[in-house]
Amino acid sequence: ESSGVALLQNLKIDCQRVCDPVFLLEPEEWSKLALEKKYDDDYILVYAFYGQKEIYEFARKLADTRNCKVYAVGTKGTNRFYDVDKYFWSVSPNEFVNLIRNSKAVVTNSFHGLAFSLIYNKDLYAFKTDKRGNSRIIDLLKAIGNYKENNNSLIAEINDYTEINRRLTELKEYSKKYLKDCGI
Repeated sequence: ESSGVALLQNLKIDCQRVCDPVFLLEPEEWSKLALEKKYDDDYILVYAFYGQKEIYEFARKLADTRNCKVYAVGTKGTNRFYDVDKYFWSVSPNEFVNLIRNSKAVVTNSFHGLAFSLIYNKDLYAFKTDKRGNSRIIDLLKAIGNYKENNNSLIAEINDYTEINRRLTELKEYSKKYLKDCGI
């Protein structure tokens, strides 16, 4: 992340920003690792930290307009009491990727929720967290040219991937070349 580069440069450590390793695999490669499970419903997937109720409320409204269910992945037990149709407790990485891959849209405040939504070109609604951990999300959204600074916590709404995929391809190519030149 750009914020991490700035921290290291302040310590006089020479470094370059490269993309997160999840972007170094293509969607087809991730799909080979994902579960093959299909779900009975069309659904909006919520992957949110810190129990931000507004995210679940947003997902419910979105699901109602699209005639979908709301599925949620979480690690905090109280999230299952929000208005969701199906709650997945602490899923494996394989199931996490599969849930994103098969969703109609993703509502998240998580870096990896954002990243895998981008990988699979999902309709995406990214929120700031109300606690911490926003820098990775914001840095990635800025890198793909889709960060919207505003006074509320919805910071990106993505459903057209033409320019985003071009920018992600450039970032991945640069990252692979840099890592290869470093001998990695």
